[in-house]
Amino acid sequence: MANLRDRGLVEVTGHRTADGLADWTLTLRDAGELTGIDRAVAGEVFGSARTVRLSELRIDPARLDAAALARLRELRLLRGPRLRRAGLRVIGYGVFLTVLLALTVGYAQLGVVLAVAGAALAAGAAGLPARTRLGSQTLRRLAASAPGDLGEFGTALAGRSLRRHGRP
Repeated sequence: MANLRDRGLVEVTGHRTADGLADWTLTLRDAGELTGIDRAVAGEVFGSARTVRLSELRIDPARLDAAALARLRELRLLRGPRLRRAGLRVIGYGVFLTVLLALTVGYAQLGVVLAVAGAALAAGAAGLPARTRLGSQTLRRLAASAPGDLGEFGTALAGRSLRRHGRP
């Protein structure tokens, strides 16, 4: 939200309630300039309204997490499931080629080799780190600019890939 506020797309105003507590009102100014994760955050926070009170806000963190992961993949900071899908596709081609060659000329071993190579690609893709080289460089720059406190973005980027591979 701070990024949207800093860019002038969301206005934040506050007032005191009857019991003396502060309540904040968020107003969406121009939804036309929103892209990617910004659109998901604004959609989750505002829905179809242009103004929402912070005390009435209900957010689904799973939808925001999915949008954040999609944006990180779009920026090429995290790997997607592309290599695994390619491996599964090569396995399918290998099985098809095995059957085809077995029924025609008899060199079915070529199809088996292709299927095994696809299985190796799919299994190898699971062992790759979730973070790309660009993601690692970005994380290092974030850590250098704010030592000891990466903020939510850096923590999410570092924590997700480390948790997937069993490292704290």
